[in-house]
Amino acid sequence: MNAPAIASGSSVTVMGLGTHGGGAGAVRYLCREGANVTLTDRRTAEELAEPLKTLGCEPAILKLGGHDVADFMTADLIVASPAIPYDHDLLRAARSAGVPVTTELALAAAALPPNVATAAVTGSNGKSTSCALLHAMLSAKHARTGGAAWLAGNGGGSLLDEIERVRPGDSVVWEVSSFQLEYLVENGFRADVAVVTNFAANHLDRHRTLAAYRTAKQGLLENLRPTDTAILNAADADVRIWPTAARRVLFDERSIPLPGAHNAQNAAAAEAAALALGCSPDDVEAGLKNATLPPHRLQLVAERDGVRFVDDSAATTPESLIAALHATPGPIYMIAGGADKGADLQAAAAAAIADRTAGAYFIGATASAWRAAVLKVAPDHRCFNSITLDAAFAAALQDAQHTGGAILLSPGCSSLDQFESFEARGAAFARLAHRQLRPHARAADAS
Repeated sequence: MNAPAIASGSSVTVMGLGTHGGGAGAVRYLCREGANVTLTDRRTAEELAEPLKTLGCEPAILKLGGHDVADFMTADLIVASPAIPYDHDLLRAARSAGVPVTTELALAAAALPPNVATAAVTGSNGKSTSCALLHAMLSAKHARTGGAAWLAGNGGGSLLDEIERVRPGDSVVWEVSSFQLEYLVENGFRADVAVVTNFAANHLDRHRTLAAYRTAKQGLLENLRPTDTAILNAADADVRIWPTAARRVLFDERSIPLPGAHNAQNAAAAEAAALALGCSPDDVEAGLKNATLPPHRLQLVAERDGVRFVDDSAATTPESLIAALHATPGPIYMIAGGADKGADLQAAAAAAIADRTAGAYFIGATASAWRAAVLKVAPDHRCFNSITLDAAFAAALQDAQHTGGAILLSPGCSSLDQFESFEARGAAFARLAHRQLRPHARAADAS
């Protein structure tokens, strides 16, 4: 890693606190290292009230509600949130002035002790599930050989908070987004094993073109060495031929007690990475059996009177929506839509909705576009422009009560038009579902 060392007394500007813990973890780490930290964020103290509570230390300077160019031109180092565009004007100016720019993940990777085995996972879909499965397989290995497996990166939190507990011989699994990779390539980031789950149009509101998005994802392979391993999806005609200096291993599908062909691919990706990192076949089987999968991914959150409430809020692409439809037994009453990330809504997704659902209820900024796409494929299909999650849920529940089946939240879009995150959207769906259980709970109490 080329991430700069943190010298005591150095001036470090942290740009963007974020809400998932990475920015706060970076601030705490920098304070422990003796740096003079300036935390700057365009949001106000009121908007950042919750993450500010988690800082646990006082930065030298706290500047909220905007940025001061001087904090970027006079710093020894800038730690940027991946949510901030790589080519932000202030970051371009800092680089031109010779100020290095890094991220929390790069700091953590550079701070690892020697002889820690590392895996990094990226892709348009399936990153979190693949990471969870791989982490469970590595945990099974360490249970018999000693040491520990750590899960870090895009999933939230910061490994910097635990970095002093990481020991030689441990393993780290990084979940890496395209936003992070834009920064990591220039920091020389590499892992012993790099996994690409798949590739499809996504985040074009940030990357602008599909080619730029692909280049960002391919950055995971850019710094690999011939002794490293690249795990690539054999079923993805794009990914399977991505260039790399590393040893290439192609994965396809693996039998697994989870719904959907996409999870069979996630399991195969995790297995290939685990074997490359020294896991035994028994470790792989134990990991598949004991893995705790991340929430909001085809998660059954409630069931009542023959109606299942399934939270797949993490499905933020049309491809993941299609996968959810094929993994869910019918009848399906689907809630979809949200913020526009620039991806084509796809005739394939519209056709899948028309073919697999008994009703479709569209929300958010893309509601009208989704409904129009489905009606173009199937003019008589039962679909509604519901706009809000509450309205869509009520309409879906009314229909599902007559037939049973699944009310499936699988938006195929970002949440950021109506919710602060896909997790918040999923939590709102779960609250609506659990509300349906209360009359039964009262009846049981009365008896």
